[in-house]
Amino acid sequence: MDPPSPLLDAEGRRRAEVVLDLDNCCYPKSSAMGPHLLANITAFGVRKLGLREAEAREMAYRGYNRHGLAVAAYVEECGLDDIAGFMDFVHHEGVDYAALGVVPDPRLVAAVRAYGNVWVFTNGAHTHAHGCLAALGFDPAADFGERIISCYEQWGVRRPVKGVPLPPPEVWANKPHRAAYARAAARIDAPLPVVFADDVPKNLEVPHGLGWETVLVDESHPLDGAAYRHRPPEHPAAHYVVSHVADLFQPPLCLPVQAKSDTSVVP
Repeated sequence: MDPPSPLLDAEGRRRAEVVLDLDNCCYPKSSAMGPHLLANITAFGVRKLGLREAEAREMAYRGYNRHGLAVAAYVEECGLDDIAGFMDFVHHEGVDYAALGVVPDPRLVAAVRAYGNVWVFTNGAHTHAHGCLAALGFDPAADFGERIISCYEQWGVRRPVKGVPLPPPEVWANKPHRAAYARAAARIDAPLPVVFADDVPKNLEVPHGLGWETVLVDESHPLDGAAYRHRPPEHPAAHYVVSHVADLFQPPLCLPVQAKSDTSVVP
């Protein structure tokens, strides 16, 4: 028998606050957005920091693997403090989202609007989040409003400001660091349980320990009738796994997780 939705109680009433990651979660990981961002991050390192291309790319991966953000290595190793300039360079205007594979997703839009008051929790910038959500078919202001939590908010900076340095690495408050989830929980501040969906397994570990219900979004696992209520054995930090984030809003919910490496990069 399929498990009930983690979002509704036995009488079909809303029972959770839904929090969604953005990149490779609300849109497919198979899109070209990841390579596009990595190319821009690498170009910034070359043009603005004087790095060789291979060195800039390796540094971006190093920042992502250590701290969940590619820019972390530029801050840590190159002394970058012009975060506003970095974000303007990486998330420049005129992005062709459709060409990058971020296209309208009517099923996701309908599911989010029907459920209501869904949050987005991203390590990316507000401008990037708004652009991607609009490309998916949302009206970011109407559908999410202030319920978009970016890494810069969690650092205590609503928008990056030139000349204002980031906190030291040990207090960076972005996923997968514990401080990120603590500050997100304070923002959400609701009596209902939190259901959090992300495509990166390590981003589920801390919230799982905090008592959030965790969902791994893995497009390589299409739903074919099998569903599991208990946590997938290959990744104990995930309560559920879905192939498309919209599947979270209706059963059947999940298939067992298959362990695999992640090479996506978030600025």
